[in-house]
Amino acid sequence: MVKLDKIRERLGIVNVISAWLPSRRDRLAHHLRLHGRISAWLDSYESNDFVHVDPVMKHLRTTTFPFLWSQALKPTEWNEAEVRVMSHARNFGMHDGYTVPFWGPQMRVAFISFGIDGRILAEFERDALDFVALRLNNWLSENIDERRLSQPKPSTTLCRPRKSKRCICR
Repeated sequence: MVKLDKIRERLGIVNVISAWLPSRRDRLAHHLRLHGRISAWLDSYESNDFVHVDPVMKHLRTTTFPFLWSQALKPTEWNEAEVRVMSHARNFGMHDGYTVPFWGPQMRVAFISFGIDGRILAEFERDALDFVALRLNNWLSENIDERRLSQPKPSTTLCRPRKSKRCICR
């Protein structure tokens, strides 16, 4: 069996992140399911509130297909904040990336994003990352999200007695 470290080394994977795409007012850290390797990058990303100006996050809202950052994103159309985000990623060794979106219930988008050191990924390597992302997303959904869903929720009652002691549901 091939070790994950060898796959990361072969493909030039610098960082991996999995999260639910946050709403336009929320922070990324509240939606993280997995983060690997470069915690300083995430700390800086969060402190600069880059999630709301990141071109990768922007593109995730418009596609159902996996994408290479260098092919899907158009640097000539970026504003100053978007340039700053992508420069920030390069400062941490992520010169390119590959992101796999997963559309779920209520149009929520989960994603797994691989920060790449800049080498060109062949099509078969992207296919392999699609498979890894799918398996990882399934595992995270079963083991992380289910724990959150299985926590007891406060019970709500549709039928509350009124002064007349009649149920409002009938």
